[in-house]
Amino acid sequence: MIHVLEVVWTTIQVLAAIMMWLCIALFVVKSLWNLGVPYAMIHEALKHPKNRHGWSLFILLDLGVLAIALVACVIAGKFAPTETLNMLVCGVGVILGCYVHLIVVMLIGGYMFGLFPKNSQH
Repeated sequence: MIHVLEVVWTTIQVLAAIMMWLCIALFVVKSLWNLGVPYAMIHEALKHPKNRHGWSLFILLDLGVLAIALVACVIAGKFAPTETLNMLVCGVGVILGCYVHLIVVMLIGGYMFGLFPKNSQH
């Protein structure tokens, strides 16, 4: 009976490791998307200045995928490539880095291409 429980637990750990890697892959893709968004925003503002609309970055997807990866990392145990704390620190760092990048690119691009509204003083 103990051997069966060990096999079941090992199977759960392997499945958790697979889930963790899938979440990491989705997190990387979403982070790359976040890095491209400010350039797409500037491009659209230059090509179609009259077409103004909102852009959704959906940070909850970033945080949710990271949280699932962290839980899967804890469950995966010996099959996890890193410690949970390291994954948390790196994940939060990537999220913050992407959004700081967004702000910096938008500020620089906005000033370079004159995308900010001009103050009209009468």
